[in-house]
Amino acid sequence: MSITDLRSVVRNTVAGINVNYGDTARFSGITIVNDPSRAMVICRKHNGNNTGSEPTQVGTGADGTNCLYSSSDLTYR
Repeated sequence: MSITDLRSVVRNTVAGINVNYGDTARFSGITIVNDPSRAMVICRKHNGNNTGSEPTQVGTGADGTNCLYSSSDLTYR
């Protein structure tokens, strides 16, 4: 998945991916609004399953493999 030129009001997560299925997410031009503490998770990583249960979270943030972005891709307003 590629997310470009997104403007987001604070929620929880911009995107979640299943790393054990090889999912990747690339971000650029992301603007986060009303998040002075910078609590928004840009990329949340999970181990997905085929049972229909909620996947297990295994990490967050850029890693150069599955979650692809840098601080220059993010703007906080």
